[in-house]
Parts: sequence; C-alpha cells; structure tokens
Amino acid sequence: MLYLYGAAIFLSACLLFIMELLYAKMILPFLGGSPSVWITCNVFFQFALLVGYLYAHFIVNKLKANKQVMLHIILLMIPIALLPVAIPQSWQRPSEHNPVLWVLSIMIVTVGFPFTILSTSSPLLQQWFAYTRHKYRNDPYFLYAASNIGSFTGLIGYLLLIEPNLSIAKQNIYWKYGYIFLAVMIALCGAAILFTKRDDASAAEYSDDSSSAIISDKPITLKRKLYWIILAFIPSSLMLGLTTHITVDIASVPLLWVIPLGLYLLSYVIAFSKHIYIPQRILIKLLPILVIIQTVVFIGLPFKMVSIFIVPMLTFFVAAIVCHRELVLDRPSANHLTLFYLLMSVGGMLGGIFNALLAPVIFNSIAEYPIVLVLACVVCIYAGIYRYDKNNIDKVKIVYEDSIFIIGISAAAFLVLYIIRTLRFSFDSYESMLLLAIVGVLIYITSKYPMRFGIILGLVLFILNTDPMKSENVLYKNRSFFGVIKVEKLPISNLNKLVHGTTLHGAQFMDPQLRNLPLTYYFRSGPIGDLFNTFSGVNEKENIAVVGLGTGCI
Repeated sequence: MLYLYGAAIFLSACLLFIMELLYAKMILPFLGGSPSVWITCNVFFQFALLVGYLYAHFIVNKLKANKQVMLHIILLMIPIALLPVAIPQSWQRPSEHNPVLWVLSIMIVTVGFPFTILSTSSPLLQQWFAYTRHKYRNDPYFLYAASNIGSFTGLIGYLLLIEPNLSIAKQNIYWKYGYIFLAVMIALCGAAILFTKRDDASAAEYSDDSSSAIISDKPITLKRKLYWIILAFIPSSLMLGLTTHITVDIASVPLLWVIPLGLYLLSYVIAFSKHIYIPQRILIKLLPILVIIQTVVFIGLPFKMVSIFIVPMLTFFVAAIVCHRELVLDRPSANHLTLFYLLMSVGGMLGGIFNALLAPVIFNSIAEYPIVLVLACVVCIYAGIYRYDKNNIDKVKIVYEDSIFIIGISAAAFLVLYIIRTLRFSFDSYESMLLLAIVGVLIYITSKYPMRFGIILGLVLFILNTDPMKSENVLYKNRSFFGVIKVEKLPISNLNKLVHGTTLHGAQFMDPQLRNLPLTYYFRSGPIGDLFNTFSGVNEKENIAVVGLGTGCI
C-alpha cells in the first residue's frame, strides 16, 4: 500500500513539472526568452496549486472518505476530454508592453483545469494514507519527499530525454497517456481505503492516537499560520529572483531557468526526508555568512562565474533548505495536514505575485532579490534563537543600544563603500579585497542579533542597489516585462552606453565626428565591415536591409 501511494504521488508530481516546462516552451515563440515568461508561468502554476490544495482541504473536512474518493475520481476523468493541451490559433497576440495578463488568461483557458486537478494529488493522497491502518499513517508527511523527487525527476527527465527527442505534439500525447495511467493509480489508492475497517474516516473524525509521540501538536494559532506562509514565501520569491538575476547577468537562455527550480525542489526533498544530512543549527549559522559573501560579491569580484552564479546558487539553496526544514519541524499532526499544505501554497503563490506582478511596478531594478535575502536571514536567525537559544531571547528585541550600534556600523560600512567607489579601486587589487573583507566583518558581527543584522545588511544592499555615487551619470532607467535597461553617460570618454542588467548592449560617442563609429558587437575591420566595403565599392547608394538582433549596432 505504501508503494502504491508513493508511486501515485511521484507520478503526479512528475507530470505536473513536465507540463510546466512543456507549456512554458509552447509560449516562448510568442514572447521570446525573457525570464519574465517563466516567472509569470510560475505565478499561474502556484495559483492553480493553491486552488487544488483548497479543494483538497475542503473535501477532506466536509466529506467522508468514500465520498471524497468518488468525487475526486469523477473530476479526474473530466480533463481527459480536454487533452492534449494546445494554444488556440485564433487567440489574440500578446501586448508588446506587458503581456502578463495574456499569459495568465491563456493558461487558465487551456491548462487551468487539468493542472489544478492534478495538483491536488499530493495533499489528498497523503490524507487518504492517514486513513489507512499502515504503521506510518500518523505522520504521512514523508510522502511529500516522494512528491518532490517526482518533480525533480520530471524536471531533469524533460531536459535530458523528452525535450531533445520529442516534438511538442508528441510530448502532449504521451503526457495524456501518463495522466490516464495516474487516474487509474489514484482510483486504486481510493479503493485501498474503502476496503479497510476505517472506511468511515474523515478528517473531522480521524483520531491521531499516537502522533503526539512524533509531532508536537501545538495550537494552530494565527501567528503559527503566518509563520508557515512566510517560510514558504521566502524560497519561492528567492527562486524567481535568482532566476531573473542569473538570466540577466549571464544569458537569456531558458535552460538557466531550470537550475534554481531544480535546487528549490531538491531543498524540499532534503527537508522532508527522514534522514538529516546537515543539522539545522549549522545551516542557520551558515546562512548569514553566505549572504554576507554574496553581498560582497554584489560589490564586485574578479571571479565572474563565482560572483554571479555559484555563490548566489549556494546561498539560495541553503536558505531554501533552512526555511523548508523549519516548516517540517513545525508541522502539525495529520488532522491538519491539508491546512498545512494549503498555507504553504499560499506562501508560494505570494512569492510569485511579489516577483512577477508587484516588483516590476514598484522597483526599477531587481531589488526584490536582495530584499528577500535580508528577510530570509532575519527569519532564520529568529527561528534559531527560539529553537536552540531560548536563554538569549532578548536578542530579538530592539533596544536603545541597538539604534546607536546600527547607526555606527552602517556609517562605517557606507564609508568603506564610498572609498571603494570614489577611489575606483580595481576589484582584483589587495586594497579593494581588504576593504570588501572589512564590509563583510562589519555585517557579520551583528549576525547573532536579528534586527541589527537585518537593518545593517538591508542598508548595505540598498546602497549597492541604488548606487547613489553613479546616479548622476544615469540618463535613463526602466524596468519592463523583458528586463531592466539603463543608459549611462561616461564623461571621461564622452560616450553613452546601453546596459541590460550588467550586460553592455551598445555604446556611442557623443562627438559628432565619431557618432557613427561602431563600438560593441560589430566593427569595420570584421566580417560585417567587409560586407559593407564590398557594397560600397559597387554602388555608394545601395540600400541594405538589416533584420534581427544587433540591428541598432549595425
């Protein structure tokens, strides 16, 4: 029975993530490789997950087990008539300015119902497992690891096997067959609880007779519910913020979207596993150190791959494990299983809404990522004190000495950053590295005090993000669905440059005699220059059409 439930949960999660990647790929031809495409898709998937979890929570609390099974099997059959998934040819083209609503509306119409029904599998099957007479029925949360292993398998399998070898049409057809097979497995899981002595079980009647020895079932207060939401919000937002960060700074390649998502899923697997590989106490102490290193990295380091890829990935992975493990450590008894997962999905959806819908409107840079990094540190330090260091509970309070201390440390950190900016140190010089180390130490000495640490780290990241020492040279800055672009003037060289994130995409001298001199991708002594020289020798008035990326530079 355990293997049947585990296999069904595994397959449902695998199909969910295959559909996420498949549908995102179907939309790409309309919108290109912007990370906002994936982030917007995630908002929809998280919303559908929330609706699915809400449905599971409702029927578990309102219906007896036999009625739950019958209703759910009927609903599972309906999407079969709607498959395979396809984007209607008659659908109106997306807006060039902000196609978020277009993406959400087309996903609701085409994939909304199948995805929502499929998303109910993990919490609902875990609750059904709790109705059985299996010896692990009182703590079915370990089955959530099977769900995340399935998600991770779907993710990797799609990249390595499905996407390179199958067309979109065939992927859709095979996905439909997988869905039908899953519906049969879920029906068997339902039959397994109907033919037990506990066939009249419902969540309201279910007696958690031995779970008290396993889980501390504290009252489900509003504070505890908000805590679950925040712990789920942080990794969700960080995952999407990291996706934007690395896509803008490295390349707008959809493959890169999958790496943060894979780490996000792997953190769930590790957190919900029965085996603890690294103690939570150590991870909580490690997280502030990693965030400080990343803060220093934001200032600048000579090792670009380390600074923009490896360090952020490691920091995110540790933060996600810490938050998800805190969720596991604070999980309620099986009586409240569906409520627990429902509030987790609320946190995940809020993370998506914050990154996809609010941040592009509120900020003109990728400010949401460092903001949530600070929040992650503060919450995790709080959790560490309450869980492991209750004798020093006063550390979480703000006192008069804190304000003096924060002002002093912040002033010192700002002074160091000002010296680095104004003296224009090379970031591979010993002087610069020493100053960066000083900034890191100044932040770290506050890491045992959540409010001190959060405020000082936030101020430093704010200075780096707003960069007031360079603001007078910024002629234009804007954030849209497709990223952050900025036009800067360089007074010394008398030229303007166009930057997307941290990538230079164009430059032009302001001197009238040099304005048409190509400076970036293409140049007169290269292949494009040779082509123009060939035309100029034939006909000086030849009209040449240029199509594609790089048109402006040519």
